[in-house]
Amino acid sequence: MKKHFLERFFSLTTDGTDKILTIFGIRIKFRRKHKERLLALKNRLNVLDDRLNRLSEEIGYHNYQINNVRNVLGYVTPPAYMQYFEVHVTDHCNLNCKGCAHYCPLVTKPVFHDIDKFSADFRELSSKLTVERIRLLGGEPLLHPDVNRFIAIARRYFPYSEIHLVTNGILLPTMKKGFWETLQGNEVFLDISQYPPLKDKQELYKQLAAENNVKLSSGILTNKFWCSLNSKGDSDANESYRQCLSMKNCPNLRNGRMMVCPEACYLDIYNEYFNEKIPFDKGSGAGRGARQGGGVRYLKSPSEACKYCIPCGRNFEWGVSMKDKSEWDVHARV
Repeated sequence: MKKHFLERFFSLTTDGTDKILTIFGIRIKFRRKHKERLLALKNRLNVLDDRLNRLSEEIGYHNYQINNVRNVLGYVTPPAYMQYFEVHVTDHCNLNCKGCAHYCPLVTKPVFHDIDKFSADFRELSSKLTVERIRLLGGEPLLHPDVNRFIAIARRYFPYSEIHLVTNGILLPTMKKGFWETLQGNEVFLDISQYPPLKDKQELYKQLAAENNVKLSSGILTNKFWCSLNSKGDSDANESYRQCLSMKNCPNLRNGRMMVCPEACYLDIYNEYFNEKIPFDKGSGAGRGARQGGGVRYLKSPSEACKYCIPCGRNFEWGVSMKDKSEWDVHARV
């Protein structure tokens, strides 16, 4: 094939990855620099990718070891211990006791606690605390249409705790078989709060419990109530706390927070009804401080609400509430 006229003076050949241009016998070599750089970068990336894979394997191994240590610590480090707490199933009641410590007569409409929130709180609490005894109350818990589920959930998350359902007993004769089976199947005690109007019903309640193989814990007759709210807020908090502990120990769980007592826990009900602004206990996260008992430690010291309490204030005979301040506030006129 006849060469082109220019090919006598110019030629372009390949030498490996380089191009060679010959002009009038002078050879000029052009290297493929960009391609070489790309190849070099690709090789470097491959090396880095290998290193990242090795690091990922090492991190996975270390995480596995850390989780093993955590699991071992979980077994050998006991969760915080709590002797007792109580929790509402409802806020309203069907007995209307004068000076009720839970302010139930002042609840103007039915308040049924949410079963899902209850379950979430108990699940969180059970992972942080060992509890000896739990009481489900109110209000009157038998008013809640899902009371059976509350009982079952409490037992699910606290399989080794002593659990009590507290009732005034009024609705016991109307409760269906499923209620009694839930109590019996979950080994939950039935606590009857004895008040003067129901004194003559106690034998009936005992009979119902016996017929359904339910453990009954019937307390003594409650014929006196205490008025202990100090609306002036000038009590010695430490002294109030000391006197209170010598009389009772009843922390309350409400909305995922543990609070020192029902009077402080539910004081917002009193405030709303009487349009007051007395500080009430906002409590501590029940599960705060995983396996360190943050919520329990909170209960071991006075709260702001203790300044608004006189534990040995004024007592009076049981009666029907007239929803008067004097039933709760020691400074209110009787």
